[in-house]
Amino acid sequence: AVYPGNILAPQPGQQLIPGQAVPKYSYYANGALQPEVQMVQQGGPQVVVQPAQQPAVVVQPAQQPAVVVQPAQQPAVVVQPAQQPAVVVQPAQQPAVVVQPAQQPAVVVQPAQQPAVVVRQASQPAVVVRQASQPAVVVRQASQPAVVFRQAPQPAVRVIQASQT
Repeated sequence: AVYPGNILAPQPGQQLIPGQAVPKYSYYANGALQPEVQMVQQGGPQVVVQPAQQPAVVVQPAQQPAVVVQPAQQPAVVVQPAQQPAVVVQPAQQPAVVVQPAQQPAVVVQPAQQPAVVVRQASQPAVVVRQASQPAVVVRQASQPAVVFRQAPQPAVRVIQASQT
């Protein structure tokens, strides 16, 4: 790839051929022009660099964790039942209503001196059933019938011409 001011070769040992003097470039911690490469030769218009031998950053797991989470020895809030109830309901010292038997009864039931209803034998019956002198309905034989059937002198339908099929 061609960049302004230099040409990068695709070889593993990169050779920088700057178009200007070397001090124009900024240097990194290991004295190279780019991160993760080290300078092999410098002088004149040519600088030879190759990949760095050691990585710049090494990540290792920590020996001990920075934060240790353990359960609490005692709970922060302890809920216990109350020693005494807040409201105590006790029976009243004296009842609000006292029911006592009355000194004298309000209603006195005594036997009647005379009966309220007297049943006596009637001298005459209230209903008399007699035989009717004439029947309420009379059935008689009719002198003439109610419906008379007569033969018609001529037929109601006359066939004028009959055809044989």
